[in-house]
Amino acid sequence: NNNKEIDEVLKIFGQIANDTGCAIDLVHHVSKAGSGRSGDMDAARGASSMGGAVRSARTLTIMTDTEAEGFGVEPDRTRWYVRVDDAKSNMAPPADKTLWLERRSLDLGYDDEDGWTDWVGVLQTWKPPDPFDDLTVEQSREILIAIDAGTDDERRYNANKRGGSKRWAGHVIIEATGKSERASALILKTWITNGILKIDEYYNKGRRRQESGLILDRGKMP
Repeated sequence: NNNKEIDEVLKIFGQIANDTGCAIDLVHHVSKAGSGRSGDMDAARGASSMGGAVRSARTLTIMTDTEAEGFGVEPDRTRWYVRVDDAKSNMAPPADKTLWLERRSLDLGYDDEDGWTDWVGVLQTWKPPDPFDDLTVEQSREILIAIDAGTDDERRYNANKRGGSKRWAGHVIIEATGKSERASALILKTWITNGILKIDEYYNKGRRRQESGLILDRGKMP
């Protein structure tokens, strides 16, 4: 916790790097309060002078339950996935996308003489599943047209699912593709962000009042 003493230690490492022409990686740990704070240099335990001395820093954090839900990962598997984020970088801009790693067991092989086999834990890169995987252009068009057509009672679909709304447009995606609720929500959010679907006012003839709902911009359809 002593900034002056930590600074002296870091200077020794800097001198070693200078004398030998090598790069040095220091492995540190975060505080209990800092666990889960991806990309935050202040999550490091102890004196803050360490953050000022290093040229670049990365955080490694376990997948959260929210991230697991979005990726379709079972809750009891979250600790098998680790994300790497830039916490400080004086040499390059922050990474645009998160680097994910997956813990795996590597078989070191079987020794016929001694009759032993051994395994070692390793990390390998992991790519989160894309909600648009296996979704064809034809399917996308059919789903978008179905959303634009509205519900059976001539109301337009909603962008959110508050209160378990049956008018949530994600239900159309789930029914057409069999994708999870989370994946369907991400697809819907992407279409709204891209302007393919927009939230606008319309007149509900049955209820004789203005309501808001999703409307398709056919000029932006895939």
